[in-house]
This record gives sequence, structure tokens and C-alpha cells, in this order.
Amino acid sequence: MRFSLCLALQIALLACSHQSSPFAGRYVLERGSARDTLVLLPNGTYQHTTVFVDQRVLADSGTWRITTVDGQPRLQINRWVLWATPDSQQQIFGADAGTWYPPIDTLSDGTLSLRLSPDGPGGFVAIR
Repeated sequence: MRFSLCLALQIALLACSHQSSPFAGRYVLERGSARDTLVLLPNGTYQHTTVFVDQRVLADSGTWRITTVDGQPRLQINRWVLWATPDSQQQIFGADAGTWYPPIDTLSDGTLSLRLSPDGPGGFVAIR
């Protein structure tokens, strides 16, 4: 009973308003051929823009929320796409607008980083 109550309280805290989330904000990814900007809005939606070196722009949007994965709070980004090039429309990640559960790191200066893959370094870095 006590475990169930604690679990219910934890889930309720995770379901609280996005406004109090430490994840809301602007994140940037520099990747040579493009600059991606991901904005997690307090209302649970996001805007993602990719600006390629030739200044062409691709944009998409979707929703985000806090969930638990393996007992840990995680960010869930729905309808996620990361584009390879503007010409091929090839997707690097998020085939057919999938769901992304980015590993979250805290950098030495306290900045949040959303890694593109669990194994790889680098990713979106929060801009304050």
C-alpha cells in the first residue's frame, strides 16, 4: 500500500504542469551541414527548425511530456524528425515522425544537454 501511494505521488508529480519543468526552453544542435533549434514550450508543444548551410529551412512541431523510463524521469518528444539534407528529405532520426526519449545530461556548467543517442556524445544543448 505504501509503495503504491509513493508511486502514485511520483506519477502525479511527473504529470504536473510543463511550466514547472526544468526541460522547457530552447536547445541548439550544431552539426556541420545544419543548425537545429528545438524549443520546448511550457504548454507541452515543441517547435523544431533546421537551417541548412545554404539557408534552406525545414520545420516541424509536435508535443512533449515528462514520463518515466526504467524508473527514471525522462523527456518524451512525439512526432520527432531530424532531417539529413533539404534535398533528399532523408530523415536521420525519427522515421515517419517517431517518438524520441533523449538521454539527458547535465554539463559541467549546469546546462542541460539532450543526446541524440544513448551511446553517442553530443546533442542539443540548452541556451539560457
